[in-house]
Amino acid sequence: MIDTYLSDASMVMVLWFSFRLILW
Repeated sequence: MIDTYLSDASMVMVLWFSFRLILW
């Protein structure tokens, strides 16, 4: 459960980081 949560959180962080890179 925790591993799945961490993997989802890391994926969200990667998507958010790439999204900010596109915006900036």
